[in-house]
Amino acid sequence: MMAISIQMLEMFCAAVRSQSFSAVAKDRFVSQPHVSTQIRRLEQHCGFPLFVRSQPRIHLTEAGEVLYGYAQQVLHALAELEEAGRQFRTAEHGVVRVGAVDSAGNFVLPEVISKFNRRYPQVVVEVRIGNTTELAGWIEAGDIEIAVGPRPRNIPGLASDLLYREFLIVVRPAGMEVPEPVPVETLARLPKVIREEGSFSLSVMRNLVGGLPGGSQYVAQLRGSTAVNEAVAAGLGVALVPATTARPWLAAGAVRACTLAGDRALFNDFFLSWRSNGLAPLARAFTSYLQTVKEELKQRAGDRDLGRHATSTAYTAA
Repeated sequence: MMAISIQMLEMFCAAVRSQSFSAVAKDRFVSQPHVSTQIRRLEQHCGFPLFVRSQPRIHLTEAGEVLYGYAQQVLHALAELEEAGRQFRTAEHGVVRVGAVDSAGNFVLPEVISKFNRRYPQVVVEVRIGNTTELAGWIEAGDIEIAVGPRPRNIPGLASDLLYREFLIVVRPAGMEVPEPVPVETLARLPKVIREEGSFSLSVMRNLVGGLPGGSQYVAQLRGSTAVNEAVAAGLGVALVPATTARPWLAAGAVRACTLAGDRALFNDFFLSWRSNGLAPLARAFTSYLQTVKEELKQRAGDRDLGRHATSTAYTAA
């Protein structure tokens, strides 16, 4: 039996996308009979037609739809294989795809990437910022190689390593008077600025005040900690934010940190996560570097003073 060739699959997938054998031939600078031959050989190997040949466009059969999904997976895997080989050949040139939650990607990783760049100047670290839910989806889909944030749940074949603990604090506008410490019941009644759906900060705020009078009422819902801190500085209301993200506004005196009554601490453990079926060499190098600077990250991100005297009260992402 004739084996399936890469060329057959490439021609097949190209024909599906363009819905025309002649368009494939034109794009690839080959004759239309050559394209037709490759498709026919693939159909002979499979034992069923892949296309309904009609004018002016061709369309997949039901069996062709199934084969198209597998063909895409094979070609994608081959592309990844070639990229891994290229990285081994070029040693220290290429791209590392990282996903990170807002606080890690915007306030912790830039300094780490700067130091990594001194060691690997030809490596580009692409950081994609998203919330906890988005991060899990990206790493499951293979859109990123490494994730930095709360450990994604219910994803098989995922390896994780604890990096640091991130504390959340309540911030208020500099001109807003609130009791100190702030009872949770009072916090629930204050005007609140919250993060977008899927964010860890929002899940903690809901756990904290959602069941109290006024706890489910908010004056604004914004994407990202920067926007939330700016809204608090503008006097819109109070907010729950990662301590690392509030530093610039606290230093400028635009916002103030509040102590919650009961001396409770709000925190989450941040992990370095990757698919356990293997990392490309450059992604492995970046992962190894992050693991060597964990103590530095703990000092930079796990600020116990800004976290308002950490105790044993922990909230984990929903």
